[in-house]
Amino acid sequence: MPSPPPPRKTLAELFASLPPRIRNPIADEARGGIVDPVPVRLGPGVRLFRVVDRQPDAARQDARISGPWWIAECDYLRIVAEFMRLRGAAAGRRAQRQVRFVDTYREANAVPHRWVANGRPGRVAALDVIGSADVVETLWALMGQGKSQPEVLGSGLTRTWPGWPDLTQLFVYELSKHATDAMRRACARRLRFGAPSTAMQEPTMYREGPRRG
Repeated sequence: MPSPPPPRKTLAELFASLPPRIRNPIADEARGGIVDPVPVRLGPGVRLFRVVDRQPDAARQDARISGPWWIAECDYLRIVAEFMRLRGAAAGRRAQRQVRFVDTYREANAVPHRWVANGRPGRVAALDVIGSADVVETLWALMGQGKSQPEVLGSGLTRTWPGWPDLTQLFVYELSKHATDAMRRACARRLRFGAPSTAMQEPTMYREGPRRG
């Protein structure tokens, strides 16, 4: 007998137990990066990836990696494959070195070089550390197509990063900056974070990298 499909929830049902002061900012944060986010249940064995900025010490690096925005391993490997294709198509070693994984990741996930804050250039997104996490206990996240992001160029013009239309973004809302400490601790127990990697030019090497318990 086939197993029944996993239960589904609406956004309102998922956030029903959260007070408005927490629920509303988290929902706004999700909608800032996802078009029409919907809840999805992630079961044990799912591996997630994200690429973040390098931090000056291990504590701050761990904090940056344990953020809310992720992609599933299948989408991460699609980005790796496209990077390898582009690098393989480049003529000569010098041209190959100019093909960077971070650029492919940026294009796929609509990550500008510098975020826009209140209509002005904000925090730089260097994207030079790869992080991963394995789901060890079932958790809920929000999923959907990534929303295009603007970038204000030095000339004053605005560039739009559309992202890949068939790539799914995942927002683990309990790791949001608006979540309570209790929510973040509970979520962290359901994830096992991998050791950060800086092998940006050989990202396939990280697929089976070491994991931390």
